[in-house]
Parts: sequence; C-alpha cells; structure tokens
Amino acid sequence: MTSKTDENGQPLNARFNFAQNYQKSLSTLRGILEGVTSDTILRDVEIQFLHAWLEEQSDKKGDILDVYDSVSSALSDKTISADEKEDIIQLITDCLEYGETCDNPESRVNQFLGFLKGVMADGVLNRIELENLLSKLNSDIELQTSFPTRILYNIIRAASADGHIDDNEFAQIVSSVTKLAGGSFAIDGDISGSPIMIFDDEIDFSPENKCVCFTGKFLSGTRSEIESKAKNIGMIPQSSVTKNTHLVVVGCFNSRDWILSNSGRKIEKASLYRIDGNSFKITTYYRWNDFIINKSC
Repeated sequence: MTSKTDENGQPLNARFNFAQNYQKSLSTLRGILEGVTSDTILRDVEIQFLHAWLEEQSDKKGDILDVYDSVSSALSDKTISADEKEDIIQLITDCLEYGETCDNPESRVNQFLGFLKGVMADGVLNRIELENLLSKLNSDIELQTSFPTRILYNIIRAASADGHIDDNEFAQIVSSVTKLAGGSFAIDGDISGSPIMIFDDEIDFSPENKCVCFTGKFLSGTRSEIESKAKNIGMIPQSSVTKNTHLVVVGCFNSRDWILSNSGRKIEKASLYRIDGNSFKITTYYRWNDFIINKSC
C-alpha cells in the first residue's frame, strides 16, 4: 500500500498504517504503565505524563481509552486524591494482567521503549528501576539484538563487566536511557519522545557530492526545503539509506508511521550499516542546522 505524502514527507492519509500505529501505541502504553509503577510508587508527575501522552493518541479505545478516562477524571480538579491514585494503580495492574497484548519483535521493542519513557517520566532512574530494566534486557534476546535497544544493552553490559556499576557508569546509563526515552517529562515537559539522540556525529567532511538521507520531521522547513538546502551546498539528497550514503540526518520530530515509537527503518538500516563497518555519519537535526548555517555563510 502506498500513500501520497505531505510537505514533511509524511503520508497524507491519516488511516495509512492504522493497524501498525495502533499496535505501536498499545505496546508503548503497556511499557509506560510498567515503567511508572516499576518502583511500586506512582507519583503525581507520572500520572500527569501518562495523561499528556494519552492526550496525543489519535485512536482512543480499549485500554488506551480506559486509562485515559481514569487519569482525566483524577486530574479534572487539578489535584489527585489518595483514593484516585489507588484506583489508577488498580487499573494499571488490571491492564498489565488482563489487557490487550501484541507479541512480535517490534511490539516488544516498543514496549521496552515505553518502559524507558515511564521510568524517566519523573526525571529520575533509581536503582530499583535499573534492576527491573536489567531484568527485562537480560531475559529477552530480542531486546539484546534489536535496534535501538541493543545500544543500551551493550552500554550496560560494558559498564557491568566487572560485576559492579559505579556512579560514573550509572550516570552514563541514565544518560543513555534518557536519550532512548526521548527525554524526561519532569525535566523538559515533552511527551512526544523526540527521535533518538544516541547518534550525534560531528559532520567533519566537505559536503560536495556527498549523499545525504533525511528522516523524521524538521523544525526549520519542509522536507523539500531541507533537501533544497542540501543541494545548495553541493550534497545529493537520497530517499533511502544505501551503502553510498555519507550522512543520515534525524529530524527533531517523530514520524507518525515509523515502525518504532522513536525511530524508523532508515535509522535502523543506517545503524546496521555502521555495524558492518560503513563509515558514514548519523547525526541530529540540530547539528545539521549548524552545519548548513556555517556552509551557507
């Protein structure tokens, strides 16, 4: 199935990939519910994050609708009573035990990414949450080998190689978790889960005749405008990642139809090429924007 795209390269048909996107939302929600209750304490800011995330979901039905109605009711008077919080906790427990599930590789990765969003919603990764995170990674080979969760797995494996995670290693893990989660609601107020910032390579080459591929949505213009700026400095825009690609630029906003909640096939393909020894760069919109400004001066 194909779909015409808008000025940002996104499908015009809102129902395009509907089943995949609903499954992605459902898996992400399940992970978020696990994350916000991972240390057995549900904080007000975590409920606020849950509500903000649910507000953004276009298809509210099933568990998504049930949780949305519950947290909306609790927040309607701007305060959350002990009884309301207990009701939310019970609903979360029921959803995790009896709710809708999707068991395929992409859903399991999205659920884990949702878990990271949930544990980082309050801006803190505590040791209990880290233990639960490690348990999930260590018990699921899919998470250990899939993109982008394998990045975190390899970081944690290296940090714990001596059987102990010291404060500096713990800080590195927290940084990596925050990047994969797309930030922290308590710190930046963002629930969109910005595209992953694990890759932030410096663009240290001359742009002439270098191939560049863009993915996601950009703050500074439409996809065609971004590609036009690339052409103006001598680069060659590509619609997909190939072994001839020199640079992949990740926009600052997610694409609705990415297979994962924070990345799509272009980023995954670029990551796999990197593992195979290809030397091209993967960077963020922010670094790309600085590069364009400098080259245009």
